[in-house]
Parts: sequence; structure tokens; C-alpha cells
Amino acid sequence: MENKYLDSGALFVNDRKQSDKAPDWKGDVELSVNLLKHLTDQAKAGRPAKVSIAGWNRAAKNGATFIGLKFSPPYAAQQPTQAPPAKHKDPWE
Repeated sequence: MENKYLDSGALFVNDRKQSDKAPDWKGDVELSVNLLKHLTDQAKAGRPAKVSIAGWNRAAKNGATFIGLKFSPPYAAQQPTQAPPAKHKDPWE
């Protein structure tokens, strides 16, 4: 069964913060094979491995607030594909 939370994560308030240098938010993300392949392909091509991140303010069942995250390959505008020129058949052949 496929995990519906792949390429998603969450940031929760770090309630175990012990110094000013500790992060204010902490969380995890589970990446799909497809997103890992995208990152690997970018790295093999010598390009930075870039990922887009989107976030939503959420509330857990216990009332704790967190930021829900979604990770995806960066948006790239698709170039319109052109159909190959139609071959016209000579009606006299």
C-alpha cells in the first residue's frame, strides 16, 4: 500500500529547545522514489538539487499548531510540443 504522506512533512514548535541556537521548529519529511530520482538526476547533471516547498498552517487534534509541508520538483513551464508536419500525399500518384 502506498503511503499517502510521501513528499510531505510537518514542522512543529520545538518544545525541547535548550538554547537560543536551537531551531524554533522541527519536523521530518518522507520523500518518494520519484522525488529522490529527480534530486539524483539533478546532482548527476551537475546542477543544484532543487525542491519546491509549500506550507499550510494546521492544527493537530490535540490543539497544537504546526506547519504542514509538501515537497515537489520545481515548476518548469512545459514547452508546447509541435506535431510533425503532415505528409501530403500527391493525389495523382
